[in-house]
Amino acid sequence: MKTLSLILPTALIIFVYCLGPVPDFIGRCDIHLPSFNQCLSDAIQHAIIQLKVPIPDYDLPVIDPFKPGHTAVYGNSKTGLRQTYSNIEIFGFTNINSTSASFSRASEILAINVTFNDFFVTFDYRIRGRFITIPVDVLSRNSSLHLVEPTFELVFYMYEVRRNGVVYFRAVNSTLNMVPKRAIFNYTRVFDNQSQNDALNARINQNGNEAFDYLQKLFPQYFTVDFQKWFNNVLELVPAKSFFV
Repeated sequence: MKTLSLILPTALIIFVYCLGPVPDFIGRCDIHLPSFNQCLSDAIQHAIIQLKVPIPDYDLPVIDPFKPGHTAVYGNSKTGLRQTYSNIEIFGFTNINSTSASFSRASEILAINVTFNDFFVTFDYRIRGRFITIPVDVLSRNSSLHLVEPTFELVFYMYEVRRNGVVYFRAVNSTLNMVPKRAIFNYTRVFDNQSQNDALNARINQNGNEAFDYLQKLFPQYFTVDFQKWFNNVLELVPAKSFFV
């Protein structure tokens, strides 16, 4: 799952401690001081919390709730079953408990860990195909996932590009890992019988964190596409030298 960590905050955040003529909530930190990483951590957390409203100048959307523009699809070649997660909506990106971040100028790697108080995901779930010889076609609308105090571990890998004699950063790769204290699933109407549905959720939630680890193999690429694009929208406008005092 190591290809997950909080990209969202990063795209909005790295530019938090840098930038020149940008919104007032942007903080700047002196990379030469021992307190740089703490300053960066505080600036990133402050920036994320402000993003309850969009920032049009940098093409940054509202992040709480966040609505990924993609459908997550997983197909199992052995069973022929195809699982689809759509209409995904995520709540809690501005409900932060703590943030720690570090940036290496030598390696141009930014690492961010953000722990949220609570994190909620709503989605429609569909599974279609054939299980052994039995046709399967189930649609579970308004299902949900509750992550208790999840930590998002995000890493951005960047390189420098020169444009008109000016050096800019660009994010070329990123990894995201989400580690919750507990993951609680609620799949609705998988069965018409409510007691069967409740039994299914109870079974899944006996090992909710393992079930969530399975989902982490599904979702990262669908989230990072948007997050990295937004981050690069900012980096394209801000010279590299503007990131540091």
